[in-house]
Amino acid sequence: MRLISKRQMMLALSLLLILSLTQMVMGQERKPLTGIVNEKIGLFDGPGNTYKPVATLDIGAAVNVRGRTEAGNWLYVTLDRAQPLEGWILTGYVTLPDETAFSRVPVIRAHSDANIDNVFDPLLKELYAVPILPEIDEQVCALYQGAVEVGREPFVISKVGDSNSAAAGYLTPIGQGKVELGPYDYLQNAVDVFGPSMAIESAATRVGMSSSAIFDPMWSNRSVCEAGETPLACEYRRTNPAVAVIMFGANDVRILNSEGYETQLRRVIEETLAADILPLVVSFSTNPQIDNYYQTLVFNQITLHLAQEYEVPYINFWSAGRNLINGGVGPDNVHLTDPGASFRLGSNESRYGMTLHNLMVLNTLDQLLHTCGDVMPTATPEATQEGDR
Repeated sequence: MRLISKRQMMLALSLLLILSLTQMVMGQERKPLTGIVNEKIGLFDGPGNTYKPVATLDIGAAVNVRGRTEAGNWLYVTLDRAQPLEGWILTGYVTLPDETAFSRVPVIRAHSDANIDNVFDPLLKELYAVPILPEIDEQVCALYQGAVEVGREPFVISKVGDSNSAAAGYLTPIGQGKVELGPYDYLQNAVDVFGPSMAIESAATRVGMSSSAIFDPMWSNRSVCEAGETPLACEYRRTNPAVAVIMFGANDVRILNSEGYETQLRRVIEETLAADILPLVVSFSTNPQIDNYYQTLVFNQITLHLAQEYEVPYINFWSAGRNLINGGVGPDNVHLTDPGASFRLGSNESRYGMTLHNLMVLNTLDQLLHTCGDVMPTATPEATQEGDR
């Protein structure tokens, strides 16, 4: 048997000590972000209500945050228990340390936003199958570049839609500086670049506005629009945007049939594209308890089909809203629930329809900045920098 010298033993012990210290340091670096559940809530095996529940978490439960969805509104967590738990929880139901930055929380793309294997109605299956955030691809960048090349203001957006788009809480607080991103630090570029235009009052939004009224000069604001000018044409002339965020449906479902809605929304998209403006088409959320709920699904299906036909970004707010109480819609079954005149993330996006809607628009604009950076004007280099997501 070979004997180990004292020197060799000391060297081995030194190596073991170094290895132990290295593991301790690495363990500290990898120490997960810890949050506390602030309301009794379900834990699911995926990021959405179509996934199966794993457990119910009580107030005060400690969770280790291991990842998030791309939108940030769902967190993948583990729980240290005798029987360890893992699953997904809505972000707003976890109180996180003040210094939390989602730019340092990995995005987990292994799960889609919905598990359509657990959805059996064909119409619902189709609506759930589309991600809540659109893919910003070369086609979208080409449309955006076209808007910039013809002289559209590259970092100006127009709001086009009904009373939800006209609401004081819809994007406007961001432009007024009444915004607290909380853990969503990665959205700061989008706020800085597009935020100022969000405070501009739109001529293409109004209480009672529909996809047909948007083309009726009688609905135009006479103090800012020219004689005979439609609300849509007036808005695009006044603000000269490169991007338009378009959401109709809540009023349309009361006054139009499916064919009429398709005709009018198609016209909105076509006139936006003809004006060399990139349309961001948004589905609308509804309370599943209302009598005409099925018709709202049909209208959202039409919205989806038109976005796909014209190959423009589709924000699936309907799907994201399924995780909020009554779909994030208030008692009147039209207006989104709204926490007030400020935009605060970290909790409200899991409780209020308006906050969630704003979050999804900001996420889409952030992706536009990252993906289409090579067509951005050099006047705002910070908008083209590739930050951590």
